[in-house]
Amino acid sequence: MSSLSTGGCAKGSLRPLALLALSLLGCGEDASSSESGGDDASSSASGGGGGGATATGTSTGTSTSGPGATSTVTASAGSGGDTGWWQAPSGTSWQIQYVDYPLDRSFDVAVYDVDLVEVSDADLAALHEEGRIVLCYFSAGTWEPYRPDADGFPEDVLGNAYDDPAFADERYLDVRSDLVRDLMKARMDLAATRGCDGVDPDNMNLDEVGEDITGVPIGPEEQLDYSRFIATEAHARSLSVGLKNSIEHAAELEPYFDWAVNEQCWEYDECDVYQPTFIAANKAVFHIEYTDEATFPDVCATTVPLGLSSILKEYDLTAYRVGCGP
Repeated sequence: MSSLSTGGCAKGSLRPLALLALSLLGCGEDASSSESGGDDASSSASGGGGGGATATGTSTGTSTSGPGATSTVTASAGSGGDTGWWQAPSGTSWQIQYVDYPLDRSFDVAVYDVDLVEVSDADLAALHEEGRIVLCYFSAGTWEPYRPDADGFPEDVLGNAYDDPAFADERYLDVRSDLVRDLMKARMDLAATRGCDGVDPDNMNLDEVGEDITGVPIGPEEQLDYSRFIATEAHARSLSVGLKNSIEHAAELEPYFDWAVNEQCWEYDECDVYQPTFIAANKAVFHIEYTDEATFPDVCATTVPLGLSSILKEYDLTAYRVGCGP
């Protein structure tokens, strides 16, 4: 859910599957860099996508784009071990930036969550050279008209306009559709080709939003089936995968996902849902609150004891970031 432009793509000597994904989606700036794509779709500067990357960091960085904070959370983000993809232990430090690229890499954190298409090859390579884990965002439940593959979604798989006025140009997707699922596979092909260590699929809670709003009859079983499909396809490409929101299904889906992303669980008094699920399984919960700096210490007082990796962000997900700390 970010209003972004799209750039061109130099295909180089990529495999046919990678070429298909790139033809559908394009790629980020500086696409001629060979460090984030090539014949081995799971390769990257630090072994991204294959689960072999390691990263360490603490959330003590500051940025010219906004105030940082010293955090009580330190993390060591290890390799995928026996799974073949990266695992995120609870307490892992992180940053998320979807707009205003080039990326601000000044934060001393283990993980960066970036836009799959918009982040440049140069930024991807730099993150990996610095030992970071890179998670790549795409929307798995809405159609975004500015994406390079937008024309691949026919009218009959599109539901109502997104119910947030800030993203009114988006439409909900009928995620039961085989075509929609094939397009999501292509996006994950691109993530592997570009060297992402994992994917952050958004809008994975259509059943919670409800048919009256989405215009698509997605019930709990259909949503669970789609979520498992996304997780299975990510793992088939040796990509780590996170569950975005979908808090009602946290217990059922935790075994399929490697970490979680939550927006505003403090505001809605839902953060404790993650303690017996993802946190109990030693899986990171990357938590965002869109509030103000005066209120944020109250957020941290609730979420840090629960084991969440909480940060304060602006709604449009610029580089601005404040982490929990003294």
